[in-house]
Amino acid sequence: MKEIANNGMLKLGQAEYTIQDLSEVAKSHIAHIQYTDSQITQLQNELAISNTARAGYLRLLNAELEQNGKVGA
Repeated sequence: MKEIANNGMLKLGQAEYTIQDLSEVAKSHIAHIQYTDSQITQLQNELAISNTARAGYLRLLNAELEQNGKVGA
């Protein structure tokens, strides 16, 4: 969560809050936001890996087709 600084503070817009002073409900929301942020990061990483693999398979397919004289046929 980008809004949380290392000093235990939460900054939303211009307002800044001390996390330990927040309600348990607010702390729970922060935990859920942090979890979803980590899930988003994981999914973005998986997408990057998948895109890299796809590009590699396309290169291999192109090479195979060129080797067998099938390009542009």
